[in-house]
Amino acid sequence: MAATGDGGSDQKPGVMIPLDYLGVQMTSIKLNGENYVPWAKSMEIFLKAKRKVKHVNEDKPSAESLGFDGWEQDAQMMTWLWNSMEPKISVNSMFLDAAKDIWEHVNKLYFGQDDTTRVYQLYQEYFNLQQGNQTLEEYYASMRNLINELNVYRSLTPDVKVQQQQREQLDH
Repeated sequence: MAATGDGGSDQKPGVMIPLDYLGVQMTSIKLNGENYVPWAKSMEIFLKAKRKVKHVNEDKPSAESLGFDGWEQDAQMMTWLWNSMEPKISVNSMFLDAAKDIWEHVNKLYFGQDDTTRVYQLYQEYFNLQQGNQTLEEYYASMRNLINELNVYRSLTPDVKVQQQQREQLDH
């Protein structure tokens, strides 16, 4: 069947459709080292829309596997990921072998185990947030964005012990 241009499943494995050219803008957010959460979310949505998210979530099948043909497009996914990053970020993952490796590398680098510093920064931004010249809608959107990112790092919980642990992490 002919390619539809919508990322649909009627395309042959390994065949690129016109909208999948390498220069396509994946997201308006370029990973810069401080915006991992919104970048990862927007890239995941983009890859899902293109039906390519398996390239960052699954291991590459063996060459003998039936699903291997579609994985020849992994180089395109790698390019999409690199193009969605600031050069100072992408250069650190240029020698990785698969889109999944790049995805996991930036996850470890920017969303790693010790997220206390980022949580502290988000709380500081939240408590220092002022409306200034922003409209009420812009001010509210800024506040919601901070809250949403905080919830990724520190989900709200009624469990008092978890709350105490989160508070203790910020105190150190």
